[in-house]
Amino acid sequence: MLEHGNIETDPKSHAILTLAKNLHMHTVAEGVETLGQMKRLEELGCLEIQGYYFSKPVPIEELNRWLLASPRFPFLYLPIQPA
Repeated sequence: MLEHGNIETDPKSHAILTLAKNLHMHTVAEGVETLGQMKRLEELGCLEIQGYYFSKPVPIEELNRWLLASPRFPFLYLPIQPA
């Protein structure tokens, strides 16, 4: 996982992502807070990104409601959890 920092200008970010790619590792960038950070990560090939740029932490029930209401996931199925 990449931790946020000055991802837009830090050359270590590119090195970490290149190493992870060459080792066939799944990489998730955490703590992304700005559009610039997100775009830089996408340029570097990191497409698994999370952080306050997208949303504050939310309870699972709220996340499920958001996912089910989103047109981006028309075939999403979330099994009902027992109470």
